[in-house]
Amino acid sequence: MQKRFGKIKNRKKSFMKRLDFLICGAQKAGTSALDKYMREHPSIQMPKSKEMHYFDREGINWNEQQETEYELYHQSFNWSEERTRGEATPVYMYWKRSWERIMEYKKAIKIIILLRNPITRAYSHWNMEEKRGRENLSFIEAIKCEKERLGFEGEQNINHRKWSYVDRGFYTKQIEYMYKYINKENVLILKQEELLRGRNKALCKIYDHLSVEQITHNREITEHQSAYREPINREAKIYLIDRYRDEIGRLERLLNWDCSSWLSIE
Repeated sequence: MQKRFGKIKNRKKSFMKRLDFLICGAQKAGTSALDKYMREHPSIQMPKSKEMHYFDREGINWNEQQETEYELYHQSFNWSEERTRGEATPVYMYWKRSWERIMEYKKAIKIIILLRNPITRAYSHWNMEEKRGRENLSFIEAIKCEKERLGFEGEQNINHRKWSYVDRGFYTKQIEYMYKYINKENVLILKQEELLRGRNKALCKIYDHLSVEQITHNREITEHQSAYREPINREAKIYLIDRYRDEIGRLERLLNWDCSSWLSIE
């Protein structure tokens, strides 16, 4: 990712505009469709392409980066007119080191997060990696040996970007970690189901959160919904229900949600 933005020379920090919001996750939870809806709003400006992967970049000196004006990051936007600007990179939610960098960039930035049933999210993630040729294990094999593949004793690494099928579904720890850096009032968290089943009601909440005018979207946008070769098998589903049962209870208490349907075996 460093090559995408190039080298930024150190210079005196000065005031300049910042993005207004970030769509930070979760991966495979509808962020691509949400990105497309945002592009239809006349007062919102998104970058040329989704997923800029700015705050999750490694291999650079972020202490030095904090003293720059982020000008290369901003080159993907047109700053000639007043707009509400944002971008969507789902991994920010999961990549712990992103949050300190985001806070340094703009402490009061608005955050939008979509959450999906972690069981179906994990299976969708595995299907994506398998189609990309980065996964040669079956789904049940991959989720059972995930801890060993990721090496949880160390910091997040390249394997976490590919094979974190189960770990990414532990949303509570990610949200609580985010709240160490981002004020809760600046965060909006929705279920993917809300966008799928009532897009204008969900988008109304998002536009309120961003303080932009309400518009109606007359067409449904679907992204990355290619068919799976086969549905998730019963063994894998039972295994993940057992893994996520306590986590879903914690998430319900944290967000005051009812997620009981996520634990259905059907």
